[in-house]
Amino acid sequence: MDDMTVLQRFVMVAIWCIQEDPSHRPTMRRVTQMLEGVVEFKRRISAVHGGIRIDFAFNHLERIAQARHEIEDESYKDNALYKYHEEKAKLTLQIDELLAKAEKQKNEIHDFITTKYDEGLIRTTLLLSEAMELIANNAGASLL
Repeated sequence: MDDMTVLQRFVMVAIWCIQEDPSHRPTMRRVTQMLEGVVEFKRRISAVHGGIRIDFAFNHLERIAQARHEIEDESYKDNALYKYHEEKAKLTLQIDELLAKAEKQKNEIHDFITTKYDEGLIRTTLLLSEAMELIANNAGASLL
């Protein structure tokens, strides 16, 4: 659903909610359903509020939305600049995804190397400790 459709839905719900006769206003449950799109509008409101004909204002909003769609559909989408920006956006997204993968792989390699280094350091320390113990035992045995 595009922004203009959402705006139209909100305006229509607002129009229902500001009717001067409270008995014509929807319940909050109905308002929520209308905003979520669960319930469609059964009829158009033709009311005057604050001196403004609501149906005229809504029709004007619809005409603006239609003109916007026509301009986008006929000229902008056929425009080479639009196609360039669309392709650029796709490539930028692909580059961002590749950079994210590269960063993840870099971190995995770093973690692997760090782990192996730490394991090697621990093994070397254990081997040195064992060697020192053997030397100490041999030195003590030769003195006897």
